[in-house]
Amino acid sequence: MVADNSSQPDPNQSPAREGLQFRLSTIFVLTLVASILAAYLNPKGSDMLLAGLVTVASSLVFALAVGYFRVPQMDRVFWAVVVAAMMQAVAANVTLLDRMGIYAWPIVAGFAATVAAGKSNMYFRMMVAATTSAVLIVPYVLSVDNDSPVVVSYVVCAAIGGALLTIMIDFVRWIEQRYRVAQPLIGLTLVIAAIGFSVFAPHVIPGW
Repeated sequence: MVADNSSQPDPNQSPAREGLQFRLSTIFVLTLVASILAAYLNPKGSDMLLAGLVTVASSLVFALAVGYFRVPQMDRVFWAVVVAAMMQAVAANVTLLDRMGIYAWPIVAGFAATVAAGKSNMYFRMMVAATTSAVLIVPYVLSVDNDSPVVVSYVVCAAIGGALLTIMIDFVRWIEQRYRVAQPLIGLTLVIAAIGFSVFAPHVIPGW
């Protein structure tokens, strides 16, 4: 008697199909994120638009490189671009130490999100993301102000931000699984929320 395996998934096809579907949805949402960010930055000048292109592209390349050696590659790419775009939107409306912050902070955020989007232990990823943020921000801060208290304060803030990115990413993953919310929808929501925050923050937060 021959066993009937017709109801069982084909292990040779299902993973490839799911992987292709994930890649297509990720590419679509990242393209949409880039378009939304470009539309937001364009009225602010060509320098801001160039900064958005450089920071998002740098984060994308870094995530592809890291993901090539340590999966999940597309998840790292997704978070690198989304977080870099979020930080770029915020940096567009506030001077973070100096004008070059429109490059430094989004790149730091995108690179930290890349390492935070792995699958290893959360506390280990928090440590790696915090270290990545702290190390990357040092050259920028030193180029602007080499006063020790200033350097330490910005390095600490960057490290805390990197660690918090890991918590945010894991929280979003929990929402995806618990409420079956599509990752692309979450990514778009986060970027739009960051743009909305950067627009309204100067009007509601004193000294912003």
